[in-house]
Amino acid sequence: MARPRTITDDALLSIARACFLEHGPSVSTTAIAQAVGLSQAALFKRFGSKQELMLQALLPPPEPAWLSLLVAGPDARPIIEQLMEIGIAAGRFFEKMTPAMMTLKASGIDFAQVFCRYETPPPARALQLLTAWFQAAMDEGRIRQINPLNVAMSFMGAIHGRNFLQHVAGNWMQFPPLEQAVETHCDVLCLGLLPEEKTP
Repeated sequence: MARPRTITDDALLSIARACFLEHGPSVSTTAIAQAVGLSQAALFKRFGSKQELMLQALLPPPEPAWLSLLVAGPDARPIIEQLMEIGIAAGRFFEKMTPAMMTLKASGIDFAQVFCRYETPPPARALQLLTAWFQAAMDEGRIRQINPLNVAMSFMGAIHGRNFLQHVAGNWMQFPPLEQAVETHCDVLCLGLLPEEKTP
């Protein structure tokens, strides 16, 4: 009879993720095995290789939780209120994923090959849903007609860019809290998106 697993895959991947983020992609599988309380052989039996372990530990899920805010389209609340909710949720996700993706990049992994394991890569999925969300708001006459893909890229780029800059320059620059940064961006964006008759 096989011995029961003493640690779930999810728990193991969480510990492995912490090891990769703290020590970089060069951290040894011996160190990871010790951290999770398994032998190196048991670690390889579960994941096959160090690269596969790193990918499963650091890659985003196929459908990040914040995308659920986009699927149904805009609701009856003010657009700026909804955008702030979306922006903060996206920002928290990017805060987690930016160091993970930079660690993967440092390992030399080719993202073009890695994203083939998804039906739709998470960044593309996010952009598709955000574009559709803005298009729906335009169709309802709640924001002016403007290229929804460009608006989606502007919105997502501002949120993601803040997290990237904070990650690489956080020791030299003082960044505002996420909520404050999102509020400012949404305020500026929404003033530009108002239908023309509502523009001050």
